[in-house]
Amino acid sequence: MGVYTIWPLRSNPDSITLYAIYNFFATLSPCGFIAAEYVLLGWLARWLNADCHLLIPPSKITLVFVLSDVSTFLTQAAGGGISASGGSNASMGAKIVLVGLILQLVLFVFFTLVFARFIHRVYNYEPSIWSRDRNEKWYNNWRTLALIMFISQIGVIVRSVYRCIELSEGHAGPFTRTEIYLFVLDLAPLLVAIGVYIPFWPGRFTPNGLPERRPDFEEVPFGFSDAIGVDGSPVFMRTKA
Repeated sequence: MGVYTIWPLRSNPDSITLYAIYNFFATLSPCGFIAAEYVLLGWLARWLNADCHLLIPPSKITLVFVLSDVSTFLTQAAGGGISASGGSNASMGAKIVLVGLILQLVLFVFFTLVFARFIHRVYNYEPSIWSRDRNEKWYNNWRTLALIMFISQIGVIVRSVYRCIELSEGHAGPFTRTEIYLFVLDLAPLLVAIGVYIPFWPGRFTPNGLPERRPDFEEVPFGFSDAIGVDGSPVFMRTKA
């Protein structure tokens, strides 16, 4: 919808109302996709049985980031609605949208760092998980999916940075007035962020669904000298897996 408003905006570049409507739809469009990125990380961690390497537990990471995404979405929607109403409130609405965009960008950068830390820890501490698909074709290797996720996240970040700069400049700024920036720094990164999942759909990597969760504890002999009890049975202790 935001793209369609570009054409009437070409004919009326000084129209604050058209600009507000365009900015409203163009700004809110990726919010649902960003929420899907949040869900995907928790799903990947559980599928690899490596959720212990996430900075935030999978059961909470989706909730925390999706709720934050909903909050920034509502902030941007409120600001966009005020801007679209025109009049003296347009400037205040644009500032509210900018606040929502900045918050969304900060949260998504933090999420990308959480993702990068997770991959780094799996590489360093889980060699069996890291190389589990070594006999698979590259396009069936989970590490390819991780790379696709990272590329997608970079696309979202580039687009979000552009949106923050564009909105901070206002209606008369060079980023707003120069259409090539829209296609190169907004549409193209967003198209890449979404399009990379078409040939590498995450569900294709788990045709049998999620595996059973690895237990947090496993039984191991308490010690060599104490491994056999008085009745001849093994003595076990509970240790972290």
